[in-house]
Amino acid sequence: MQNTNEGPPSLLSVEYSRVQYSNMTGLFEGTKNVIEACKEQDVARLIYTSTIDVVIGYNDIIDGNEDTPIPKQLLFPGYPNTKYRAECLVLKANNTKTASGIHFSYQFRPV
Repeated sequence: MQNTNEGPPSLLSVEYSRVQYSNMTGLFEGTKNVIEACKEQDVARLIYTSTIDVVIGYNDIIDGNEDTPIPKQLLFPGYPNTKYRAECLVLKANNTKTASGIHFSYQFRPV
């Protein structure tokens, strides 16, 4: 991926193709690719939007926030697990270095 903008990029545009829900690995692998592209292009911040589905199980959520734990059994199988795995990748990439400094990443889970 090549940056065609002058100076450091402030927004990295990545073209996505539709991923069938039966092939959830595409979502996880796509997140890995975005993280690597950010590192290669010296993107300073990555804002990852997850889904509330990663915390929806069979119990009530009271005062939920981004630290709400993942339930033992998800109400919706497949997609939430893949999104959670992608969240973990983003958090692991937090504060990793790019060619010109620190790569900040932030995981955002709407709750």
